[in-house]
Amino acid sequence: METRLETGRGIFEVLAHVCGSPLEALRQFVENAADATEQASKERGSIQVRLVRNDDATLRELIVEDNGIGLSSDSMVAALRNIGDSEKVNLALRGEKGIGILAFALIAQELHLNSRPRAKAPSACLVLRLEGLKQGKGQVLSPCPKHARREQGTTVHLTGILPEASKAFGWRRIKEYLGREFDSDLRRRLYTLTLVDGTYSEPVEPRRYRGVPVVVQTLPLDSLGHASVEIHMLPIEVPDASISLHGRSGVRICPITSLEAFQRPPWQDQRLEGYIRCDQLKLTANKASVVEDQVFWGLSAALKALEPRLKQEIAKATQEHLQRRLGRVLRRVDFMVDRFLRYLEEGAPLAAPETKHNGNKSVPSQLVVRSHQARHQPPARILHFELAEPEESQSHWRSWPDGGAELIRVNKEHLDFLEAEWDESRCARYLFALWAKEHLLTEYGSDSRKVADELVGWLNKAELLLGRAAAARYAPQAAGQA
Repeated sequence: METRLETGRGIFEVLAHVCGSPLEALRQFVENAADATEQASKERGSIQVRLVRNDDATLRELIVEDNGIGLSSDSMVAALRNIGDSEKVNLALRGEKGIGILAFALIAQELHLNSRPRAKAPSACLVLRLEGLKQGKGQVLSPCPKHARREQGTTVHLTGILPEASKAFGWRRIKEYLGREFDSDLRRRLYTLTLVDGTYSEPVEPRRYRGVPVVVQTLPLDSLGHASVEIHMLPIEVPDASISLHGRSGVRICPITSLEAFQRPPWQDQRLEGYIRCDQLKLTANKASVVEDQVFWGLSAALKALEPRLKQEIAKATQEHLQRRLGRVLRRVDFMVDRFLRYLEEGAPLAAPETKHNGNKSVPSQLVVRSHQARHQPPARILHFELAEPEESQSHWRSWPDGGAELIRVNKEHLDFLEAEWDESRCARYLFALWAKEHLLTEYGSDSRKVADELVGWLNKAELLLGRAAAARYAPQAAGQA
């Protein structure tokens, strides 16, 4: 039966905003499948995206199949006669699918949507063709001579893939895109999503979050519903770390920091990544942001209550990471100091690092150590640094000895230390200079000119030990002897 499409004003302009690319158009059909599996209330929903190729490996057809609630032929006719009317456009702003089936026009020449609403009901097929879309022509076939489902659910056939669209549908690209867009649903195991290419199939996995989970909970929004939150903490800032906001069907809307209300700490901290899902959020027409209504502000208030906890976790993770990193630097400096003292005692020259040439690149190799006995013996002295909070009378000092010069307390609040601690090589140089100062003071404390002169000499002699090549060379050995 041929049916005329009845569309609302400006519906194709709205569609252009909803789907900016073939992948976003494909998302419309996966969203519909996710909704259908949810409405079917099955214990385990199943969605499959299949790529069908020609003999020359070019893409001929895309198929999206689900075991959801399905559509009757009457429902199909009603859908075609009410695409994007005033009510449906309003629903689209809330993330519904009033115009989703028209997204096929960005992918293929034809759409065949075959569906069965229940096991014993007949299947029907909704057909749209690109050539008849502008004339508003569509068909509902019951039965369909080409397609028929035996079980409840829907199969979408996108046939005659457009050449400009086929470039977007690489296997890896589709898998990564769907894993990101439907991350929260896949993480909650609401359904399985499988990508099939010929005889090869692979489950679409949710995006893998790095770090350790610090918030995994459901936030009640009183009468407005609830939100699901999963946030992971990284020990250091990572440029691509972000928290994604998801709406209905688990579809990713945007990074939460894209919303002005969350352009503040801790949400902007690049040590956080994860997702926040709230099905009740209303979406803008392009689904790239949310309408700031009562639900949005309810969600904002619930997330604001999490901020003290997140800030505390960030501070804790930062401090723990700093302590581990400083521990590595301290062991490295201990090893360098021991070697330097052996040099002073034995007179073994500190040779420059050899350089191996690999093509056009110069790669530093291990330092040449002439005294092999000194190189392999364990450290003659165990030197200790301790980070300390200075008393008021010590606040201007960079360091001071405790119990002779063997234990050196480093002023962790001094500006020089704060600037050096973020770079391991620079921090190693800084600590070595503090050690040299304290040890020279034990011998020349009454002669400031002698201390200053010897300190310059020591730092000059130790320069090869303090370079980046030496730091990289001695880090593993220092860690092994600690």
